[in-house]
Amino acid sequence: MAYKTLRLEKIKEIYNRFLVDSTVDESTLDPNFRELRNICIEEYAKLESESQALNGDSKKYYIDLNFGFFIFEYLKSQEDFTAKYESNYDFWRYFAVCVIPDLIAKRWNVEKSDHFYSKPTAIYPFQIYWYINLSWQGNKEDTKNVLKDNLEDQILQLVDRPSSIGVNLALYRRIMYKLSLINPKSRQKVFRAVMMKNTAKLVSIRPELYEGGINAYVDMLYQI
Repeated sequence: MAYKTLRLEKIKEIYNRFLVDSTVDESTLDPNFRELRNICIEEYAKLESESQALNGDSKKYYIDLNFGFFIFEYLKSQEDFTAKYESNYDFWRYFAVCVIPDLIAKRWNVEKSDHFYSKPTAIYPFQIYWYINLSWQGNKEDTKNVLKDNLEDQILQLVDRPSSIGVNLALYRRIMYKLSLINPKSRQKVFRAVMMKNTAKLVSIRPELYEGGINAYVDMLYQI
């Protein structure tokens, strides 16, 4: 699969055009991205149908979680989808603005550009892909069990806090596992405190070198 990127100015131009006419010019997409667009549309429609009986916040999270799994599994199945693209905001901007802008417009205010291109960690496909990746427990079933009782705020808190020392997958996956043991009614408050504490601690502590390793470090974070 040939992964596309565009300069930011071109992305802005395409986004502004979408604001006017709400259409996607599929003729500009190569066959792989046209296929990706079509299966994303199909999957999103299925998730909308499945979530009809849920209330507002639960419905949004159901779609975010399961669409995230879908994008994560699809991209991970592509042999040439490497870390180079995982962390390339230009790729995710292209995905958002050129491939699925109409789906993002269903989920978010179309006039707020954050989820399309302007705030890197909020670009919708990036955000839900990395929510799954940072929470991965070895397989889909275990990961879904860890995430099933969360809400949108946990996505924002997890993905929106990049570390200056890079992404420590083992650390964040353990944090998310421990969060699943917290009463869902208390999770928002607890998780915000844990993530703030982690951000502060990472300035001077390497979790792998903490006495007892990452598991002990995460236990310490939850002592609040």
